[in-house]
Amino acid sequence: MDSQHLSENFKRRIVVLLFSLFCFVLYQIQVGILSGQTLSGASAHFTFNESSGDPENLADGSLAKILGGANQDVRGVMAKGLSLDGIDGHVNLGRSVSVRPTGAFTFTTHFYLRQSPSGNSNYYRIIDATAEGGPPTSGYRLQIYHDAAIDKVRAMVIVMNEGTRFDTMIDLDDPVGWHFVAFAFDPGKDELRLNIDGHESIRDIPADFNEVTYTDTDVILGGTGTSHFFPGILDDSRFYSKALTIEELGQLQITLPVTGITREYLAGVMPDGDSDNQWEDVLGATDFPFTLSTGQEVRPIEDASFPRIEFAYEFPAAKATAPSGLNLGSSNSASFEIWFKPEDLNDNHILFEVGGQGSGSTLAMQGDQLHWITQTGNNSNRMKASVTLPIESVGAWNQAVVVNHIKGDGRGEISLFLNGGVIDDMDSRDTGFTNWAGGNGSGLGRFSSNYAGNNDITTASIKDFNGQISIWRFYSGKVLNK
Repeated sequence: MDSQHLSENFKRRIVVLLFSLFCFVLYQIQVGILSGQTLSGASAHFTFNESSGDPENLADGSLAKILGGANQDVRGVMAKGLSLDGIDGHVNLGRSVSVRPTGAFTFTTHFYLRQSPSGNSNYYRIIDATAEGGPPTSGYRLQIYHDAAIDKVRAMVIVMNEGTRFDTMIDLDDPVGWHFVAFAFDPGKDELRLNIDGHESIRDIPADFNEVTYTDTDVILGGTGTSHFFPGILDDSRFYSKALTIEELGQLQITLPVTGITREYLAGVMPDGDSDNQWEDVLGATDFPFTLSTGQEVRPIEDASFPRIEFAYEFPAAKATAPSGLNLGSSNSASFEIWFKPEDLNDNHILFEVGGQGSGSTLAMQGDQLHWITQTGNNSNRMKASVTLPIESVGAWNQAVVVNHIKGDGRGEISLFLNGGVIDDMDSRDTGFTNWAGGNGSGLGRFSSNYAGNNDITTASIKDFNGQISIWRFYSGKVLNK
C-alpha cells in the first residue's frame, strides 16, 4: 500500500472518529441538561413516564385520569411521553388548587404537535380550565390555532377574571415537531407572559386583575374534555405557584430535536419492539408502517460512541416494504434521515426507496458509493447526489440525511449528507421536478417491485442490504442543511 493511500485512509479514520466523538459529547451535554431538570417547588408535576395506569402528580402523589385515545410508554424528549390521538384523547387533572391556582402561577410542558391546524375550527388545546369550546368566561387556556386573517399558526394563552379576558400570543413558524411552552400569570408585575421555544410575548394587565376565577369545572390536558383535542405528545407538564423567571424557565427547557420530524422509527421503542412484523412510527402516525418480510426481534446495541442507539434490526432478515410515498406528501419538499451499519462495501444495496421508475427516490449503495437519486415522471428528470463511503464505515454506525427541495416552477435541488455533513454532495435542475414519489410501494433494505435509479444501478445487480438499521426519520416540508 503506497504512502498516499495510507494518508487518505488515516484522514478517513480521523473523520469517523471525530464524528463519533461529536455525537458522544452531544449526548453527554444532553444528559447533563436532562439531569439539570431539578427546579424545585412544583405544585403539580406530571412526567407521563408511566408505562400503564394513571399519571401520578409527583408533587402530592395524587392521580390524574387518562381518557379516550391515548398511548403511554411512547418516546418523549425527557424520557417517556403521553401520545394523544387528536380525536378524543385527553387527561383529566381534576380541580385541586394546585392545577386551579388563583394568584401568581406558571404552567410548563414539552409537547410534540403531530399536525398543523389548518382552519379556524382547529383550536388544539394543550391545557384548558374553561370547559368551553368557544370564548371563555372563566379559568385559563393554552392553545395552538390557525389565525386565518394573517395565515399564521399561533400559540395563545388566555386568563379570565369574572368575565374579563386578557391574552397574548406567539407565531409558530414550524408548528409540527417538539416545542417547549410556558405561560406565567404574574399579578405582582401586572403581566401575562407566554414563552415558546425561548421566544416571549408579554401582555400588560391592570392592577385590579390580580387573580384567575373559575367555575365548577375540571382542568383538562389535551382538550376541553369534549372538543378541541390535541394531536400529539405531552411530556413533563408542571405547575408552579409563582411566576417563573426566564432564568428559571431555562432550567426546565431541554435541547429539542430538529423541528419538522413527522415520522420517527426507532428500533425497539414503543410501539415497536412487540415482536410483530411491523416497524411503527413512535409519533403515532399509522399510514406508513414498515412491514417486515418476517417477524423479527430487535437486537440490543451497546456502542459507547452512539449511546442513543439502543436497538437495531438485522438485515436482510428484516427487509421491509411500506405504502406509497404519496402518503408522505411527495409534492412538497422533505428530508429523510437513516442510521445504518453496513457489513461490507462489496455489492449493490438499497437502503430505502419510495416511489418507482416514474416518480421516485432511492438511497442506494453501489459498492463504496452512496447515491441519492430522485426523479419526477421519468428518467429524463433525474437528479443524483453521490458520496464515497470510507472503509471505516463497515461495521460502524453511519448517518445519512437526504433532502428533496421542491422550489416551484419545476425547479428542484437535492442534497446528501453523510455523518453530519463531513462528506456531502448535491444536484439541481431547472425544470420538471414537482414530485419525488409515485403510487408504487416503498422499500427498506430492498425495493418494492421497482425503484428510481434502475438505469444507474441495474435491478439484476441489487442484493438485499446486509447490516443493521436502527433509526429512520422523515421531515415533512423541511429542507435540512449541514
